[in-house]
Amino acid sequence: MLFWNASFNNELLNYLNTQTYFLAFYSGRISIKQDEVAACLKDLKERETELKKWSDSTLQTTASKYLTLLKKFHLMEGSLNKTILHPYLNDRMFILFVYWIKANETKSNLLESEWLKYSFCEKSVFLERVMQKKFAKYFQLNYTGDKLKIETTVPYENIYNAIN
Repeated sequence: MLFWNASFNNELLNYLNTQTYFLAFYSGRISIKQDEVAACLKDLKERETELKKWSDSTLQTTASKYLTLLKKFHLMEGSLNKTILHPYLNDRMFILFVYWIKANETKSNLLESEWLKYSFCEKSVFLERVMQKKFAKYFQLNYTGDKLKIETTVPYENIYNAIN
């Protein structure tokens, strides 16, 4: 949950996740190199005026710290050669993710959400899972094949206690 909130509240973290981590994660790659992250940052530096002052050293340090942060979030492992872990959200975490995405997504169709990738599963797997009957007491679904709307049934302030 900390990873989701940090990504939602930090544009750079979300950008790096989208441009490096999730591209590698969903393409089946086993690792991300620091040079890849640094190249991504260098590309961003060329387009963003706020980053124009960043030196190559700053880019390399930021790339290294980003990979270390992913390790601390338990999304990668290793010291020099970090490999991508493939987390599986248990039922409790999955419910919390649905509540989190519902709270943060402005689009009514959750299938169009840029945050769906943070479920760590393909869209079809997410749909299969979210439609399971065991989750019916936590949210109601309206799925029409290309649109998914979810209405939560437990107040946000009570969801943590409801799943324990």
